[in-house]
Amino acid sequence: MNISSNRYQKVAIAICLFFCSLLFVVSAGRFFHSQSAVYLAVAGPTDGENVSGLEMLQGIQLYLDRVNDEGGIKGKQIRLEVFDDQNKPETAVKVAGEIAKSTSALAVLGHLYSSTSFVAGEVYEQLGVPALTASATADLVTKDNDWYSRVIFNNRLQARFIANYTYQILERPHASVIYSDDEYGRTLTESFVNTFTSLGGTVTYQWVLDAESPDYPQQQQQIIEDVSALNQQQPEMIFCATHNDDVIDLIVKMKRQQLRYELIGADSLGNVAFAQKFQTYPEEEKNPGYFSDGIYAVAPIIFDIANENAQKFRNEYIRKYKSEPSWTAATYYDAAAVAIAAISKAQVTGEKANLTQERQRVKENLLQINSVANSVLGLSGQLYFDVEGNFDSSIYIGTFSQQKFISAFTQLQPLNNLETVDNLQAELDSGRVMLIDGKYRHRTNIVYTGIDIIAIPIAMRYTKLLQNNC
Repeated sequence: MNISSNRYQKVAIAICLFFCSLLFVVSAGRFFHSQSAVYLAVAGPTDGENVSGLEMLQGIQLYLDRVNDEGGIKGKQIRLEVFDDQNKPETAVKVAGEIAKSTSALAVLGHLYSSTSFVAGEVYEQLGVPALTASATADLVTKDNDWYSRVIFNNRLQARFIANYTYQILERPHASVIYSDDEYGRTLTESFVNTFTSLGGTVTYQWVLDAESPDYPQQQQQIIEDVSALNQQQPEMIFCATHNDDVIDLIVKMKRQQLRYELIGADSLGNVAFAQKFQTYPEEEKNPGYFSDGIYAVAPIIFDIANENAQKFRNEYIRKYKSEPSWTAATYYDAAAVAIAAISKAQVTGEKANLTQERQRVKENLLQINSVANSVLGLSGQLYFDVEGNFDSSIYIGTFSQQKFISAFTQLQPLNNLETVDNLQAELDSGRVMLIDGKYRHRTNIVYTGIDIIAIPIAMRYTKLLQNNC
């Protein structure tokens, strides 16, 4: 009896030890797996209150979820560390230092604004962290900083594009400029004025507008008085080189005073969120689009003329987040794709001890994405950088209609193969081809089509009649 009891005790102990060992192996596997993860950081206004900040976060996560579902980077899952810079330069500097010194992030995606990106970029350059923005367009963000790149056009290109579109496509010889008094607004204004006047146009006024300034009401009133004094039989084209919040109240006041003008905006106006900012006004509730209809703006992607990959992204985004994406979500999806491509080639270990060297390799891989041959396929096409770290191929012009942002009827698309043009000079003289910021673009017309479905119920009734007779 004692022998059998001892035997049972030994068996029970052995079974217990086996399961304890198994539990240890599983737990250890989970521990080592988590330790071998690859980390990215995102920095911007990520507290959920800023629509664009939320979209940048969701666009990135959508791409990372896809990569992780496919096995990650050589078996390593990608983890995203989120940092809120509150769209404030002083906070962006602190966040950049924290990312560089206290995380294992191999690269940073962000920041949203040019003002925050520029100051954070100085930290990333000093401490050796590669960064990618997909929204900050001021030229200085990437200029002379090979640790910072952008998956979007810069201010120089978009301002020259807008100047050419205004003068040559819309055929407006006179224009005025409203600009934000910061690096974003000033660089847009300088490039627009220089280009527009070189084409033969005249810039009538240049107004500064700062919604946070105590002089904001006076700034608005001056613009209203000047526009009122212009020839109302020939509406002035106004280039809006501002952040979108700066001009909402001004547009409402000018519309209510029935001033005649036309507005074309930079990228900050080129999304549905801009039109939605007018929704609380009574005129907008009665007539959606009352304040925004007819306003032009540029964007790096417009979904109604986007490619198949962009349409798949849009549908997936709507399914997951129950909302329509703007270009911010799409460009940060592309930024994540570029970052992961560079990390995948860097032979990363995910270990803290190798972080400095691995960040350096990621940066070098980003610099090698510099031509079509070395590009990354994204929603905007083939993604690659010029010598200043810009992506400058994808730029579209849209217009607002009933609170929707749709493509304008005329687009200026890159002309990548000059051999397809029989007589380049003749095409330039006719205006069918334009040279903008050193690249040829050809004029393309957009045609909207639809299907008349009136015949469908008639066919259904005819089918039912046949069924009844049978």
